[in-house]
Amino acid sequence: VGTAKDRVRVTDAAAATASLDVDVLPAAPSGLAADGSYGGPKDIRLTWTDNSSSEGGFSIERKEGAGAYAFLAATAAGAVSYVDTNLVPNVGYSYRLRSFSGALYSPYSNEAFDVPNN
Repeated sequence: VGTAKDRVRVTDAAAATASLDVDVLPAAPSGLAADGSYGGPKDIRLTWTDNSSSEGGFSIERKEGAGAYAFLAATAAGAVSYVDTNLVPNVGYSYRLRSFSGALYSPYSNEAFDVPNN
C-alpha cells in the first residue's frame, strides 16, 4: 500500500513465468484533527498526516450534527491541511477523509469533530 503500481510475477510448475503490473491503493491518512478555534467564528481547520507517496489528493467529507457524511472538497497531492469556511457558529461538525489515486480510494481516516468558534 502506498505505491502507485506493484509488479506481480507468477511461476508455474513448468517454470513458465508471467508478470502483471497492478494498481495499488494509496495509504490512508491518519491523525485527522479539527480545530474550531482557528481563524474566524465560522471556520474549522483540519490537519492530518499524509502516509502515502502516490496519492492524487485527498477527498474530504463532512457531516453536520447527526446527519450523513457528504463530499466537501478534494485537495491536491501532499496536502496536510484544509480550512472549512462559512460554517454555522456553535454547530458541531464531523469530518473524515481518504486519499485517492485515480478511481482508487484508501480506507477512511479517523473521524474528527469540533464546533466553530469554540
